[in-house]
Amino acid sequence: MDAQTLQQARAMLAAERAKAEKARVLGYTPPGKETFAETAPRYLRHQKPRLTLRAYERTRGIVEGQLMFAFGTSKIANIRRADVQRYATNRSSEVASASVVKELNILKHLFHLAADGNWFRSIPLRE
Repeated sequence: MDAQTLQQARAMLAAERAKAEKARVLGYTPPGKETFAETAPRYLRHQKPRLTLRAYERTRGIVEGQLMFAFGTSKIANIRRADVQRYATNRSSEVASASVVKELNILKHLFHLAADGNWFRSIPLRE
């Protein structure tokens, strides 16, 4: 959102400062509006230097091939445990259980990284 006048810019700056102060005082930032599709590339950029080439390609294949198809248009803040359980149940009938576990571990790691950015209220995958 762009301000057309100096007065509008000052009002927008004051609103942003008030929002930041509220988050600081309450210790909580409201979840963002990012979708899974917007979050996935950030996760992959984070993982690339941390994994071997082979492990990264497997992770990228899972994120872009399976998880993006299942959760791509969903806001990350709106993905719930029931959605993840439904995904796991459906995938269990298609692939080996070890593959489902690998996919869920990647999804869980993505959620934990997103939680650091306060993109949602709670992590759908808890141990």
